[in-house]
Amino acid sequence: MKFSRIGKLGMVSASAAALVIGTGANAFAADTFPGSSHITNARTGFESSRWSEVSYTELRFTGCKSGNDLSVSPEFRRVRNNWPDAFYGEKTFTACFNGGTSAGTETGLEDGRYYFYIKRVDESTSNQNLINVKKAVVDSTLAD
Repeated sequence: MKFSRIGKLGMVSASAAALVIGTGANAFAADTFPGSSHITNARTGFESSRWSEVSYTELRFTGCKSGNDLSVSPEFRRVRNNWPDAFYGEKTFTACFNGGTSAGTETGLEDGRYYFYIKRVDESTSNQNLINVKKAVVDSTLAD
């Protein structure tokens, strides 16, 4: 598997580039979402690539690994030009550390550009904590 360096945030496979490509501390826009990828050596503050959304989003993590294998807390954010981005509450994922899949959803979202942000790893906001996620999925179809 080929890897690409993404600044201080970590590494991702080349096939995952559309999901988590970043330069410096920010990922840049890519309209390839919804989709599936993985995350390697991401720190708190990690931002995924952006996707267009109209109402519903689900984020699923499977195969999580961190220093203490406790939790990872992502949150959905909506891009707002010339304003701070809107955020939609922090999720706490634990099942992905013990063989399960963790999921968080948001409904009733405004049309716009969204991304997920890793707010905490192992219950801490320290950027010294790293998270690996074997499979990260963004799904915007309520029907499944």
